[in-house]
Amino acid sequence: MIINRTSKERNNILFVVFLALISVSSFSVIGGSSTQCDIAFLNEEILSSPTVDGVTISMVPSETMDMVVEYGRPGLVSAEKTESIRVRPNALGVVSLDNLQSDTSYEYRVWCKKPYQTRFQPRDVHDFTTLHEAEDTFSFAYVTDTHAYATWTAGPSCNPVPQVNKAYYKMAQTRDNILTHDVDFVVLGGDWAMLSCGGSCSYCPVNGQSPGMMSITSQSEADLRYQKTLDEEVLGPLFQEIPFVYVLGDHEGEGGYQEDTNVFATNARKKHLPNPYAVYGGEKDGRYYSFKTGPVQIIIIDVMAQTGADGNLPVTADDWTLGPAQLRWLEGTLKASDAQWKLIFAEHLVGGEKGPTTPTLWKGRGSIKATLDDTPSSAYKGEQAVVHELMKQYGAQIFFSGNDHVATIGEKLDENGLGENIWHILGGRAGGKNPWTANETYVDEMDFDGDGVAEYNTDVTGTQKEGFFKITVNGGESLLLEYIRTNINNPGINNVVLFNHTIVP
Repeated sequence: MIINRTSKERNNILFVVFLALISVSSFSVIGGSSTQCDIAFLNEEILSSPTVDGVTISMVPSETMDMVVEYGRPGLVSAEKTESIRVRPNALGVVSLDNLQSDTSYEYRVWCKKPYQTRFQPRDVHDFTTLHEAEDTFSFAYVTDTHAYATWTAGPSCNPVPQVNKAYYKMAQTRDNILTHDVDFVVLGGDWAMLSCGGSCSYCPVNGQSPGMMSITSQSEADLRYQKTLDEEVLGPLFQEIPFVYVLGDHEGEGGYQEDTNVFATNARKKHLPNPYAVYGGEKDGRYYSFKTGPVQIIIIDVMAQTGADGNLPVTADDWTLGPAQLRWLEGTLKASDAQWKLIFAEHLVGGEKGPTTPTLWKGRGSIKATLDDTPSSAYKGEQAVVHELMKQYGAQIFFSGNDHVATIGEKLDENGLGENIWHILGGRAGGKNPWTANETYVDEMDFDGDGVAEYNTDVTGTQKEGFFKITVNGGESLLLEYIRTNINNPGINNVVLFNHTIVP
């Protein structure tokens, strides 16, 4: 059959075909297709290492795939796309976006296909915001002691008894609460992947394979725990939407004294997460690094790798160390930064108290009372005294730490009892174990004003309840710290500010 068409009809048909070809070749319409690529993944999209002009997107497929990332401003018809990369099974696929505008919201989605397929298919759309370059108002989150892998092992997949898996639901609720806030990025405090687990990890198979119990004993167990920590049941949904940077805790298993886990642990982290060294510099394996956003210098330090590297367990406060190279780097970073706000994040103090459950390791517990005479106006123990002097010399205002499972805010005092404008923030807990409130010595460490009452019980300067900190940067004028409570039983008191404090220069 021969169909005769007018010139106008032929041109219209050609124009429609032309538009279709453009759409297929450029992946240009974000959210424009419901088709999903049929690749299986060990870890889906993860956003990390945010900058003022970009972000890193990573995935771990369980089969070979070709991968392209489409990204663009929300509401725009056209979008950019990256070059296609091929990712092998169980390997980390990394795509870095750059040359973006600062302080700008973007949407992104991954297109993927198997090598023998001719067409890419899209995955779900997610979004992120680039960091600030100017002294604007913005917020970020600090959440610590998620114990993410350990709480999952007590969750509904392996233990359906609600009385047992409360920690998992609290952790998941904290994760979901963060997603409701307008934050640019998340600082993930230590104790999340749980490779050095002690007695807090139960047995729970990952994709039919054994990740072991308690601490890891093989590379396979380490890999499986990282895979689970970053998947959709645990932390994955948060980091699909909000870029994160991490602090390494003792439960991540990379301490110098953790000879049974540290090599496996480092290999697993670098297999499942991009190395921040590629973006930020710092330590070559990504243990410590720094970046600037607006008027804020974020400084991540590592108290683990050099402690016990001589083969000895840390049995006193003086045994904890950053090591000479990291100390030089820290001083150089503080000195070189022109930021109004200089914020240091660590697993715990470089020294400090031993805590009631750690008779040999002295895991640097305590805060502004972890001093020589247990008062806020005395000198710090161990190497924390050196860090504190660097903070005073170069104008750093806050030392954030976790490990104690309580949320507190306290100002360090000088020998005359006057505030030094250096604040210590204990980050609380997302859903891990309760703090040791029954131990009198431990509670006293949190009694900042010496009135015999642990301030974290007053809901004024602190709390033992689950949650996270939201830090709002009001340019160079002030920092607002809000502790956002988690409650899985009462929606009316979930995701609300429990206490807050404003810090000015």
